[in-house]
Amino acid sequence: MASQTATRPPLPPRHLSETNNKIAPSVDSSSPDHNPLVHVIQFQKDHVIKDPPSENYQKLITYSRTRPSRRRILRLCHRILCASLCTAVLVLIVLAIIIYATFRPKPPSYSLTSLSISGFDPLLTSPTTPLAPYIKTTMHTQNPNKKLSILYQSGGTISVSFDEVELCNGNWPEFAQKPNNVTEFEADLNGSGILLTAPTRDAILKAENNSMVPLTMDANVPVKIKWGFIKSWSVTVKVSCDVKVNALSPKATVLSKKCSANTHYLW
Repeated sequence: MASQTATRPPLPPRHLSETNNKIAPSVDSSSPDHNPLVHVIQFQKDHVIKDPPSENYQKLITYSRTRPSRRRILRLCHRILCASLCTAVLVLIVLAIIIYATFRPKPPSYSLTSLSISGFDPLLTSPTTPLAPYIKTTMHTQNPNKKLSILYQSGGTISVSFDEVELCNGNWPEFAQKPNNVTEFEADLNGSGILLTAPTRDAILKAENNSMVPLTMDANVPVKIKWGFIKSWSVTVKVSCDVKVNALSPKATVLSKKCSANTHYLW
């Protein structure tokens, strides 16, 4: 016996009540509320319109007062430092002007007294043999100032050359020269492995045959001037002497000499 399935009649359509008969708005996919790429965050109204705590306002006032004050302090310190440096420079300049106007410092003078020369014998025998020249120089320097001392510092150098070819060199001695004083000193100059070109060798031999060998002595000396307990800064004095001798021998005679010094930094 075939069973028959009872068919349920369809439900009637629901009708909105008169109190809820508002039609729902259509959905617009382009609005931000329904755009999947736009996220809308909603806050409660009382969280959005809320005054900041009173302590935050006090902090703002404190910070706004403190920062300009620090900047003013830094500016004041910078001005004080600049003013101090300018004052110190002005004091030094005024002091230097007073000393210069009071004592009228005069530059020292230099003179080359004698030369004792050896080590040039290989020139006559072998033109390719290196030379080892030795020259003992005797110089004197004069300090014409009445109240200023001259302090010759360590590190000074002396060299002797022929036609701009250095033959030997040595050290300028360190000493203090008193006011209105003439000091004489000796300096040993040595050279080694000096190879002369053929033109220079021929020029030296020709000058010695004529009994008139021109030599040049150059010196660079760090110098300070002293007045009482006050010392100046150190400057380099350059001394140059053109001298002619009759022979390159230990008993060489100085025929002529002319010395000059570059001392315009102090005088």
